Amino acid sequence: MRCTTDPKHLIGLKKMLVYYEGRVPCGTKTDWGMNEYRLPDATCCNAAGDSSVASSMNKSPKVYIYIILHRT
Repeated sequence: MRCTTDPKHLIGLKKMLVYYEGRVPCGTKTDWGMNEYRLPDATCCNAAGDSSVASSMNKSPKVYIYIILHRT
């Protein structure tokens, strides 16, 4: 996810994980999913050239937020 005022500034990452019923490769997609939100890691910030954020990220714990949802 990027900042709306500065598109070059990375503020977080979002993943959409989908649950499947059955085994690979014959599983079928269910109506359940999970959104994962997290802060970018230090290597990602270094690649963007934002070293001040990268140094503070090394000291802080990682933050993950999970939201489980049922799609209708």
